Amino acid sequence: MSPEIDQKDIQLLLWAIFSRSKLSECNPKIKETASQLLTEKEIRRLEGGAIGQIPPKVLELALAQLPPIMRESLQVEAILREMLAGTVLAPYEAVERVAVRFADVLPPSESRDTPLGRWSYHPDGYFIRYLPADYSRTKIQVYHPEEFSINYDDQGLIRSIEDNRGTELKISYDHQIKPLIFDDHKGVKSFAFRELSFKWKDNEA
Repeated sequence: MSPEIDQKDIQLLLWAIFSRSKLSECNPKIKETASQLLTEKEIRRLEGGAIGQIPPKVLELALAQLPPIMRESLQVEAILREMLAGTVLAPYEAVERVAVRFADVLPPSESRDTPLGRWSYHPDGYFIRYLPADYSRTKIQVYHPEEFSINYDDQGLIRSIEDNRGTELKISYDHQIKPLIFDDHKGVKSFAFRELSFKWKDNEA
């Protein structure tokens, strides 16, 4: 992380990379940002793109043979390379209008519907969710569960769950009701509750 570098300068560098610009031909400000964030090896690799060296007429003939979506993408890249090159840098807002298409993007047909703001469990033991506002702003929320203890009875059933503040959930079971057995999950049984009681501080429910 480099908090001393303005986010807009970093975004301009990213657009230069995405448009396959040669850094040696970019604006001095973009070169400066690249020197702060990239290694010499990475900068040398970015100098290898040759698409910007294709003569305009040859590129125009090639684009005419491509599908509309691909043609538009390459045309945007060409405009960006021109805007990010030279000694006079185009205004950030002007570059943004070319680089960012503000429109609803339909998900692929095979994708799974995921509600906005759904929490996901991370293997490191916390929950996280992402709330995007636009391409440049995303709120990230992290929830680390409180510590709690679980007490079991002689049959291995959960008898109570209590956190470190004294909040407690007590469970009793109705053993007169036959437990459910799941054929596709060997050894898993579901027992009916007889009573649940919830306690916090000096109150009970």
